[in-house]
Amino acid sequence: MQNRVIEQWIVIGGTGQTGHRVLEFLVPEQGTKILATSRSVEKGIPTGALASTIMSDVSKWRSKVEWLAVDLEAEPADLKTQLFALAKRLDPKKSTGLIFAAAFTNVEVCESDPKKCERINEQNTIAVLDWAYQEFSAKIVFYSTDYVFDGKAGPYTEDVSRNAISKYGHAKVLVEEWIEQKTSNALILRTTGVYDYL
Repeated sequence: MQNRVIEQWIVIGGTGQTGHRVLEFLVPEQGTKILATSRSVEKGIPTGALASTIMSDVSKWRSKVEWLAVDLEAEPADLKTQLFALAKRLDPKKSTGLIFAAAFTNVEVCESDPKKCERINEQNTIAVLDWAYQEFSAKIVFYSTDYVFDGKAGPYTEDVSRNAISKYGHAKVLVEEWIEQKTSNALILRTTGVYDYL
């Protein structure tokens, strides 16, 4: 699949800051199917606080982007059901790309509620990535963070050893390592200081 054009994209976290901007770049691609996810979707429209910030684009993209619910805080059985619904909207014969732009990013709450951090940023994230890779041989693009480093000697290059010092950073390290060990043809993007122009 390395030389094939991606025919269908899945954007996990399409209503978030990063996912929204990713969709802006994908939508103009002609003939490409785009599925985007939000924690909740009603009648094909994403709902919730994050979704409300991008409603003008959601309306504009109505014929280009199909929205489905994937809640990374869900119990494993519920997440499996959501992924099954997502799979039914995809063609297993087409080249697939998965852009994972969702996370529980409140670093302080990750420290005070490590179980929530583990469920969202580790267990369910890996479950979604594994599903996409196993079911569709998806090329994975994973948005990570500079929190995988300790902050003592930046700026960092790609080959510097990870040394996370926070729960959030450790979760991202775990997923990066899973991607490196379990997949091929993947891309890890480490962000810092994400901001928007809204």
